[in-house]
Amino acid sequence: MIATNPKILKFIQQAASEQHYAIAQVQFKPGQRFMSQGDVPKKVYVIESGIVKFYVLESNGKEFTVGFGGPGKLLGEIEMFTRQPYFSSVEALHPVKAYALPLDEFLKILEEERTFNQMVMEDFALRIYMTATRTASQMLYPLEYSILKLIVLLNASDISITRSGFANYLGVTVRSVNRAIRSLKEKGILEAEGTQIVVVSDQKLQEEVKRYESL
Repeated sequence: MIATNPKILKFIQQAASEQHYAIAQVQFKPGQRFMSQGDVPKKVYVIESGIVKFYVLESNGKEFTVGFGGPGKLLGEIEMFTRQPYFSSVEALHPVKAYALPLDEFLKILEEERTFNQMVMEDFALRIYMTATRTASQMLYPLEYSILKLIVLLNASDISITRSGFANYLGVTVRSVNRAIRSLKEKGILEAEGTQIVVVSDQKLQEEVKRYESL
């Protein structure tokens, strides 16, 4: 799922236009990393447009994709509350526009704007719920189902993903992904072109997703 929050975005856009708080507008190019795992947090970001990927780089060099964010997604607020370095890195997948708030300014808004404070708390709660749902889904359904659901999500947002990308996001090995893709190829749903995965039949893909969900 691509995390978004229209209510937070609308609030920040309005606050920026009124210039009551120190909110800057920034832009990032595709592939540009603007938050780095382990760095001391200095700002909180709110995505205005575009899609970002947040990921963790393990000590063995393996990259684990935590998730994706779109308009209204808050970045860096957890580290601000916990007083910890950035847990993950964030990279722009599309041209990204965002609002940047210094940490003290973000805290000031939380203290002065009860409505915004409530939005942030609701966002935390939803994030916990979605993480639990994602974990349960990956435990209850076969890997093929998780791959198909992820393909539907990413295609809708014009995001391409490689075999290793699937493995990183789903927390499995590339070998396991290859087995699942091979099975889906035999069913006439997918085709693999090098490292990229291409949908051959949207109808068969949707039918297979529904079949799994009806089990």
